[in-house]
Amino acid sequence: MEKTAKDYKNLGNTLMAQGNFAAAAEAYHQSIELDPNSAEPYANLGNIALQSGELDRAANFYRQAIELKPNLAAAHWMLGNVLHAQGKTDRAFTHQTTALQLKPNLVSARDHHNLGNALIQRGSIEAAIDCYQHAIDMEPNYAEVRFSMGLALFNRGQLADAATYLQAAIAIEPNYAEAHCTLGAVLGKQNLHTQAIDHLQTSIVINPQLIEAHYNLGTALRQQNRLEEAIDSFQTAILLKPDFAQAYFNLGNLLSQLKRKDRAIEHFTKSIELKPDYAEAYCNLGDLYYQQEQIDRAISSARSAIAINPNLAAAHYNLGIAFKHQDQLAEAIDCFERALSLKPDFAAAYCDLGVTHFHLDELDKSIDCYHKALEVDPNYADAYSNLGVSLCEQNQIDRAISAYEQSIELAPDVASTHINLGMSLILNGDYDRGFTEYEWRWQQTDMLYPARSQPTWDGSELNGKKILLWAEQGFGDTLQFIRYVQIVKQRGGDVIVQCPSNLLRVLASVDGISQLVAENTTLPEFNVQAQMLSLPKILGTTPDTIPAQIPYIFSDRSFPKQFRAEDRSQLKIGIVWASGYRAKRDSLRFYHTKSCPLSLFMQLLTIPTVSLYSLQVGKDADEIDRFLVDRVHNLSDRIQDFADTANWIEQLDLVIAVDTAVVHLAGAMGKPVWVMLPFAPDWRWMLEREDTPWYPTMRLFRQQRSGDWEEVWSRIMSALKG
Repeated sequence: MEKTAKDYKNLGNTLMAQGNFAAAAEAYHQSIELDPNSAEPYANLGNIALQSGELDRAANFYRQAIELKPNLAAAHWMLGNVLHAQGKTDRAFTHQTTALQLKPNLVSARDHHNLGNALIQRGSIEAAIDCYQHAIDMEPNYAEVRFSMGLALFNRGQLADAATYLQAAIAIEPNYAEAHCTLGAVLGKQNLHTQAIDHLQTSIVINPQLIEAHYNLGTALRQQNRLEEAIDSFQTAILLKPDFAQAYFNLGNLLSQLKRKDRAIEHFTKSIELKPDYAEAYCNLGDLYYQQEQIDRAISSARSAIAINPNLAAAHYNLGIAFKHQDQLAEAIDCFERALSLKPDFAAAYCDLGVTHFHLDELDKSIDCYHKALEVDPNYADAYSNLGVSLCEQNQIDRAISAYEQSIELAPDVASTHINLGMSLILNGDYDRGFTEYEWRWQQTDMLYPARSQPTWDGSELNGKKILLWAEQGFGDTLQFIRYVQIVKQRGGDVIVQCPSNLLRVLASVDGISQLVAENTTLPEFNVQAQMLSLPKILGTTPDTIPAQIPYIFSDRSFPKQFRAEDRSQLKIGIVWASGYRAKRDSLRFYHTKSCPLSLFMQLLTIPTVSLYSLQVGKDADEIDRFLVDRVHNLSDRIQDFADTANWIEQLDLVIAVDTAVVHLAGAMGKPVWVMLPFAPDWRWMLEREDTPWYPTMRLFRQQRSGDWEEVWSRIMSALKG
């Protein structure tokens, strides 16, 4: 009886089992001759070729088998193995996943696991998860595949599911260090930091050399603010893996948080050496350079981060901060807007964009930015504080006060917010709360309270004790608050005053001062002390109880009268058009806001009886020289200190000036003085009123619109002519 194709196929299978591959191949060829459409002999020939290392022949046999029988799972699987060996991974995965879809139980659980791992390497997470699940179904106590499943789900962000599989792996194998490590990372992402730390520490006990466990432990400890322990963990990770760039990066972040800036810079720099394309490290390094005011380096680092990753919003933000510091405001705005286009919920970028618009006097835009920041982060204290500043500049004082109060509720210890609240309250007439909040100025890092052992005066009777009153801020503040000497004297104080040297002569005219001392000189003995701007709080001053016994400063009566005889028929007006110049950004802004173009003062000359006398000193004094005519006089070269200014004011009929120290001097002398105030006035001038309880002889001319001095001058001229 002749053999059939099936007989030859079975013979081939027997010979294969016996290891007689040559004879088996002959049998399979005989089977194919009798039945060319049978797929299995081709698949078996592929197996024989594979045993001999003939990969191309094996692949061809498997393809022939699949062509004849597309659902032959074994042929797909084996062709996949051959293609993997040939480096043709994409085609290999296609055939192997097809094989398992056709017949999940074709291979072992370990084969499913290995295929899943390979799919993970090529980013095919969904297919990998299917493989892992088949392996688990086939072998439920296979701890490694449960770990792999948990890791895959963790990387896909399915934290709860990931934790379940990792916990199952640990239940099967309690000493599975990698599973404890990964479960710790998962729990950390779920903000379960205590549990995370427990698993990570267990992982390290099982395997002290497991680098990721030390790294993840550092991350979890940082989340619990156990910063020194976190540093130790990151350092251990680096000891185990000296080229661990990310560990250097996170250690840099920790050191930066602890204000150890130089060491943080070292670690960010090291992370960049190890990973030259580490955009985040460049970004954070630039932030540290900015904090150290190394602005050029900050800009360079931010630009390097952007060159590596143009979509890194934080780098654009940091570059904007550096440009803002250099007053390159247009460039800063571009950077902040780019950061926001990349990260629309970037509250800090909205806030700093608002600050930049504020510096450009674009108040509506700044307010809009702060509101957007608060939409993103309703608990953003700085945004409320900055909003208050912009609202103040618009004279929306009640709304500003509300914004400051909300900021303080969120961040109670920010001194600048309390100070701004205090000034707004005083401006609004609430002296009790206002001067209390204003005391926060001594909590600022740039306001150094003198290291003196004597206590601060509390306003009680002094009974002959020596009290030191000392000037702390501008000349105008000292001239305004020196009035309190008389009250302190009435409380029984022997009053010593310390002040800038160019105020010594003029303050010598103040009744009640027993001794005047220049700043930065040796002080005499005293019992208690008080800074002058704290006296309103100490003494409980209200708008109705301001001590305004004018005059309290006097000129030198022996000073020779130097105006010409013909000037006696003139209306002699002293003028000051520029506020005190200081280069610091905020001071410079006030300088521009308070100052008025000198050309507008020249309208006074349209009144034939007016003569002008410039009391301006400093960098703007010589500006008047281009306007000098018979009725215009520059007194600056004859003014050495405020006593000289007082002596000239005594001979004038009126002083018209912007808000600067001269108006306080004239007001303290009881001379008529007209003060030109910007739209958003200083805190001492209150709101709307044309008079001030501080100086009975003073008249206030307020801008009705920001920056509009022309309208102010229209009212001044009408008042003079009327």
